Amino acid sequence: MKILYISSSRVPSRSANSIHVMRMCSAWAEAGHRAVLLTQHEPQQYQSGVKDIFDFYGVEKNFKLIRIPSFSRNLIFAHLYGILCGLYGLLSRPDIVYGREGSGLYWTALFRLPTVFEIHNPQVLDGFYPRKLITLRAFSHLVVISTELKKLVEQRGFTRPVLVAHDGADQEILPLKIPAHIESHLQDQTVKIGYTGHLYPGKG
Repeated sequence: MKILYISSSRVPSRSANSIHVMRMCSAWAEAGHRAVLLTQHEPQQYQSGVKDIFDFYGVEKNFKLIRIPSFSRNLIFAHLYGILCGLYGLLSRPDIVYGREGSGLYWTALFRLPTVFEIHNPQVLDGFYPRKLITLRAFSHLVVISTELKKLVEQRGFTRPVLVAHDGADQEILPLKIPAHIESHLQDQTVKIGYTGHLYPGKG
């Protein structure tokens, strides 16, 4: 299957969303699909000193990365990125378009390409392009990253199909170095580690 991922990420950077989209595309490629990732071309926001983008993210160079000119700082041309992404989809004819960038997905759905929209908080659906996107026939379904987020979306009256796909992680076993001042208090107890990200609505 040929999958086109439309993102709003700047690659390379240390943003969580850029890590997410790079690893998603790499995982699809490892599963045997042909993946193409579109990112915003804004050099002033790139991580400096990166010689190999794929190595920077710790992924195989098994998918295509294409940077599309972005004019996000110019209100007049701010919508051009989505249009260019849509036109790329129209010309490349992927089997499915996936992404978190509403404007590009709106145009691919308008061009009748099967389109999937992933969201990480329900407020995204209030945006101009997402509101238009979910009314189009080529819009396939919404992907959310938690059961709680699905509930919040459905409470808003959303009636289109919603798929819960929890974020995952690579199954790599890394050596865990426990600081000495913590290790001295463990006394053969199991190490328990808790993590929380941003406390946005819908994160669970």
